[in-house]
Amino acid sequence: MTDETLMQQAVALLRAGRPREAGRCCEQLLAEQPEHVPALRLRAHVARQCGDPVTAARSLQTALRQVPGSAELWAEYATILAAGGDFDGALEAYGRACAIRPDFVEALDSRGIVLTHVGRPGEAIRCFDDAIAHAPRRLPTYLHRGEALRQTGRFDAAAKSYRQALELRRGPDNVSPEEEREYLFGCASAHKLRHDIEQLEYLVGRGIQPERFAPEIEAYRDTLAEFESEPGDLVRRLTPAQRARLGRTYNRPTHIATPGVSGPLLDPGLDGADIERRYRTGKPEIVVVDGLLRPEALAAIRDFCLESTIWYEFSKTGGYIGSYMDDGFAGELTLRLAEELRERLPGLLGNHPLLNMWAYRYDSRMSGIQTHADSAAVNVNFWITPDEANLEPERGGLELYTREAPLDWDFERYNEDQDAIARHVAGCEAVRVPYRENRAIVVNSNLFHRTDDFHFRAGFTNRRINITLLYGTRGS
Repeated sequence: MTDETLMQQAVALLRAGRPREAGRCCEQLLAEQPEHVPALRLRAHVARQCGDPVTAARSLQTALRQVPGSAELWAEYATILAAGGDFDGALEAYGRACAIRPDFVEALDSRGIVLTHVGRPGEAIRCFDDAIAHAPRRLPTYLHRGEALRQTGRFDAAAKSYRQALELRRGPDNVSPEEEREYLFGCASAHKLRHDIEQLEYLVGRGIQPERFAPEIEAYRDTLAEFESEPGDLVRRLTPAQRARLGRTYNRPTHIATPGVSGPLLDPGLDGADIERRYRTGKPEIVVVDGLLRPEALAAIRDFCLESTIWYEFSKTGGYIGSYMDDGFAGELTLRLAEELRERLPGLLGNHPLLNMWAYRYDSRMSGIQTHADSAAVNVNFWITPDEANLEPERGGLELYTREAPLDWDFERYNEDQDAIARHVAGCEAVRVPYRENRAIVVNSNLFHRTDDFHFRAGFTNRRINITLLYGTRGS
């Protein structure tokens, strides 16, 4: 069998999900030609897939001795070093790749990610800026740049970078792959359409772009009527006519509110030391905090959520819709809040990076979030809808179980497998925390929890909204 045939066979096996067989083809070729660079690269890729970083690194070291001027090889080597925790080595290797190819945007971006990870965000920003200069429409780089800017405390600039990513994903000239665009703009649900109608009516009522939004309302109503007349799956594909009808505004950032608040966002009377003490001594680790935000901050964050057209997640079976950090929710206010919480709770959150944050908005005709645990160390969850919207004041919040998810469970199991979760929490105590406006719950992310049964008044401003910030890695 020729070298070319062996390589073709190895690639085919790898694509077919048979990496170990692909590796044997590489070994057969390398037994005859131990310095065959394409085979060494492929073996490195296979070894990485199979959880053997040592073989992967050695293979690329051998390849680099043959072609030390290959920027691609240096970048691949850096990626393996970073995955193994050798961040200094990874930074050096990425630096070599970028020195050989100054326009190597993938390497620039990856070097910036490592620099951010090791606490050198200023240097990371320069890498991201260089990458953007060469590839101004590369969406992931704006997200990575936003994170580095957040770490430096430049929240306005961070929010702008996240917004640029949002425009690239959901703006009129989006860069998402075709299959992603089909989902972003080509699918809908009845509860998502109802929400969007309510939001458009709210914006028009507030005098926000009425000339743009008022004509859209009937288009949404017509589409909703068609969805309701033919019951089907929760998420359905829009017909070409429906898509054309909604195309100008559906799932797009047509309005992003930017309410400003001077001074701190957290209530100055918030006793961080007491919260930390209660968390450390509590069994389970659940701390209820009332009056989380200053009134001005609460009003500003509520306006941001009510006015901004950032509610894109609609596939959840509980009927809630969501906005995520990398898809609209990262604004100046929310980024500031995440950092203020770390500063106010240094013993609890100081060593835990912000992993994610989101907001969910609920339809009282539907059920909310099922029982799950989260992939983080600590959650800060709080509610912002006024209390008068809640028709059952002793309900409507969160139900938390006193049992943690086993650390050997994977994400799908502890977050989604309702049968396994039900068996695991059977017979254990549940703690019910009633809904209150501006109430926060600081909780061990690994505790199972669910949305308590809720009954809120009809109307857009009465929809239940919770905001969640996740800090640190699970089990840390």
